[in-house]
Amino acid sequence: MIKHLVMFKFKNSPDKFEIAREIKKELESLVNVIECLKSMEVHINTLTVQGQAHEDYDLVLIGTFNNMDDVHSYAVNPHHLKVVDKIKENAISRSAIDYEI
Repeated sequence: MIKHLVMFKFKNSPDKFEIAREIKKELESLVNVIECLKSMEVHINTLTVQGQAHEDYDLVLIGTFNNMDDVHSYAVNPHHLKVVDKIKENAISRSAIDYEI
């Protein structure tokens, strides 16, 4: 099994929390439409929720896959790419790691 962990930092804006919440909802819905995605957890930083300025990442996703081939299939899936476009419009930074469990 592979865990795919990605963190995003969004542009500072008055609606940053709303944007993070929308993206969270869209990411969580992918588990229902992408078969190779076994589970998806998405969390928003508590400081972002509270509207506090901070330098940390705003959102983290943790996806579970059977293998790296499935991670690659997920990466090019049209449903995933639609969410990626929205993230790219709002993110200023991204970090990721894939690891075996």
